[in-house]
This record gives sequence, C-alpha cells and structure tokens, in this order.
Amino acid sequence: MNLISLDLSTKPGYAVFLDNKLVTYGTLWATKKAEEFGTYPFNYILFSQHVAQRLYSEVIRPALQTAQGPVHVIIEETTGGAGNNYSQKKLEFIHYSVLELL
Repeated sequence: MNLISLDLSTKPGYAVFLDNKLVTYGTLWATKKAEEFGTYPFNYILFSQHVAQRLYSEVIRPALQTAQGPVHVIIEETTGGAGNNYSQKKLEFIHYSVLELL
C-alpha cells in the first residue's frame, strides 16, 4: 500500500510510505509568513496556496511519480479549539488549498 500522511499546518509534517515501507518523512519549515503575502484576508489565501504548492511539489508529486499503483492521502482532521482564531483560519485555508490541488 502507498500512503502519504499529512499533518497540515503553517509548517506541515508528512510521512510517505511506498509499498508499505517508510521512504521519507519530515517537516516543511515555513519560508514565508502569511503577512508577507499582502493584506488580510487575501494574504491567507495566497499563503495557503504557497504551502499547498510546496507540499505538492516537494512531497506529493515525487511520491506519485515513484509509487507503483494508487496512492492514498491521509490528512488529519481539523477541529476548532479555544486557541487563536486566526491560526485556525490559516489551517482551514491550507486544508482547502491542499484538497483543491489533489
């Protein structure tokens, strides 16, 4: 079985299993902050697309090109908490952007 497991955030974690073997894992450390993409709320959209594009080009596409057979993508579910509303909003935008790419 081929799996890509994603823990989405502003610094997403990932693990890739091909043919039931862990082949790579890590964290994509942020190269930019949301504030660098302009003014709110549009910067959240652009920032989330940036994170999603990095995940796709650095993790997902290489796994798809290497895998023999279908690849299942597993993404941790988001839940609203008592934390920072803006952090939660970034997370939701990132989830959407990754799903849109997939």
